[in-house]
Amino acid sequence: MRVALLVDRETRVDGDPSLTSDAALHHAPMEHYIGKALRELRYDVVVIPCLSGKQLIRALGDTAPDVAFNATEHMFGRRTADIHVPALLEMLRLPYTGATAATLLRCRDKAFSKSLAAMAGVRVPAFALVAIGGSVPAALPPFPLVVKPASRDSSEGVSARSFVRTRRALERQVDIVHRRYRDAAIVEEFIEGVDVYVTAIEGRTLQVRPPQQLRVNASGARSMATYYVKHDDAYRERWGVATGPATLDARAARELGRDVRRLWPLLQLRDYARLDFRLTPEGVLYFIEANANPGFSPVSRNDNWNWDDYRAAVKTVIANAVRRRHGKLEN
Repeated sequence: MRVALLVDRETRVDGDPSLTSDAALHHAPMEHYIGKALRELRYDVVVIPCLSGKQLIRALGDTAPDVAFNATEHMFGRRTADIHVPALLEMLRLPYTGATAATLLRCRDKAFSKSLAAMAGVRVPAFALVAIGGSVPAALPPFPLVVKPASRDSSEGVSARSFVRTRRALERQVDIVHRRYRDAAIVEEFIEGVDVYVTAIEGRTLQVRPPQQLRVNASGARSMATYYVKHDDAYRERWGVATGPATLDARAARELGRDVRRLWPLLQLRDYARLDFRLTPEGVLYFIEANANPGFSPVSRNDNWNWDDYRAAVKTVIANAVRRRHGKLEN
């Protein structure tokens, strides 16, 4: 069986189109490891960088894959344009792994996903939504608050300044979100505590992996998973940022597993996804957001894989796509 591994344009390595070299391991570790796992599973792997819609259609036509493994995170340099890849694959009737375009949109809208979660009995922070051009409502959750773009991911637009204690600071940050990101602002209750990340893999049953916890040597604004906490190594070292196994009591662990299983069909997740929670010092969990197409790497900071389990997970999501191809699994 031929699998097309679809990757972002910046993961290309000169002289190594298959991403098998040591240079690829250092430059694009996720894509390197996905390809390695697929080859060990005896699939015929062709790596296709996604440069444009026309180029992707040509490349898929030339290589004629049976299944696509969608490892892309953006299109045209915009994370919000990642929906175009699964949408195109749907139009081509080519089975693929990971989230559909509809699921990406559903999970990216933080207000919508939180509203669905709350209606299903999953605890979420109190929040308000301020549309572009709208004013901050009088009725708000109590300060301090966190202001974020409503439809961005990977902590884009989230910084220490997103943490606000006064209405003046709140209005200033909402204006920044509106002008800089051309997005509505979600204003939510700040939950003191730590971030907890949990990955789930959908096979014949849903496997909830051991949760991981983000540790920061700070409280308040600095304890949040801001853009710098996730992407700036110097900042991570300065504030002692580390990720390790989450410390949950038995009640919180049961609640986490229950919440993941409630949210999975509600948000129309499939194959693999990561769900983010906030855990208070009292052991109370709050759902923050779901990442429907997260980084899927055995060296991810947000999970703790051994190679055999990772390879088995890759096999599972490919098997899901094959079953969808034959109409044996719902999209």
